Amino acid sequence: MKILLLGSKGQLGSKLKNSLKKVGEVIESDRSRLNLENLDQILPFIEKIKPSIIINASAYTNVEAAEDQAELASIVNFKAVDTLAKIAKKLNILFIHFSTDYVFDGTKNDPYLEDDLPSPLNVYGKTKLDGEKAIQESGCMFYIFRVTWVIGEYGNNFAKKIIQLAKERSHLKIISDQQGVPTSPSLISEVLIHLIKSYKSSTKWGFGIYNLTPNGKASWFIIAELIIRFMSEKENQSSVKAITLEPVLTSEFITKAKRPLNSLLDNSKLEKALGYQLNDWKIYFLDDMKRILNKNLK
Repeated sequence: MKILLLGSKGQLGSKLKNSLKKVGEVIESDRSRLNLENLDQILPFIEKIKPSIIINASAYTNVEAAEDQAELASIVNFKAVDTLAKIAKKLNILFIHFSTDYVFDGTKNDPYLEDDLPSPLNVYGKTKLDGEKAIQESGCMFYIFRVTWVIGEYGNNFAKKIIQLAKERSHLKIISDQQGVPTSPSLISEVLIHLIKSYKSSTKWGFGIYNLTPNGKASWFIIAELIIRFMSEKENQSSVKAITLEPVLTSEFITKAKRPLNSLLDNSKLEKALGYQLNDWKIYFLDDMKRILNKNLK
């Protein structure tokens, strides 16, 4: 089975390109091979490769910059996705795509279900929602996975930013009123391997949208506390213990893009498809932090 992986050098793609070799031949593609901003180049590129599955791990993810670069964000997150979905339909290719909790406004008290009404607060969330709708309207075979707060060993993310700031400062202000959970690329890989194995057999999952997050609940402040604790436990990192963290409200930070206060997603639909319960986020996070700290505290 030939799998075309778009965004193979990103935070998620860097993990998937290695783990998915267990279930098929992975054809890697990044901007140097296929720039999704060039819509007319997508069809000939895919026709040449002839994949059985397209996994789109590429996206415009800079939430703040998207407010000023709405057209570019729309091209990558909507128009390119629309093109990919229509090609997948035409060529009978399975399309796997990743979306975000930012399609919701975060005003719900409980974790969001897949069929809750989306209402994005910012340009990034709107363009990702437009991409979701385009896939659904294309008629292709698809799985859309909504993920939250992706943190792993590759690429840039919140954990690496906190590690860097902790080296430079003794006091950090961290937002404490946004709820969510960090989602590990390792968990995403685990789910995709299960999905593709099922797809190759007679036990296919139902097509559609799935929330892909671990269990539990956290905040950026709770995550930062864990990161500092992990750092302080590393050998010769006693100076980290002197760092103080101050919880602050989202309203105290001036940003161009609004963020949802509730980013929790209900993963019961995914657990039913998998046939087992996912672990608490701390278990995946601990494994990722070991790898991140080994690379960043040498």
